[in-house]
Amino acid sequence: MKKHLIAIIIWLAAMAGVYFAYYNRAITEYRKIDPVTGEEYGEMGYYTDWGQMAMAAVVATVVIWGVYGLTVWRGKNGYLNRATVVFK
Repeated sequence: MKKHLIAIIIWLAAMAGVYFAYYNRAITEYRKIDPVTGEEYGEMGYYTDWGQMAMAAVVATVVIWGVYGLTVWRGKNGYLNRATVVFK
């Protein structure tokens, strides 16, 4: 149970890291029209690339739970060993 809790805490920390790494990091130029004069002007601003953030979260999740599965489940009474006994 302790190993599961540690893995969940590591995963939550990784998701927070992904969020802060990608949130409002991409710079773009917005085209706006002045309502009074009708002139078009550009304005720089930040936006979040949600697709790239989601892909980074998926990769981090697969890596973390993959490492977790290879390390924790490989024990003497681990999940993989119990499963192979059932299928023999």
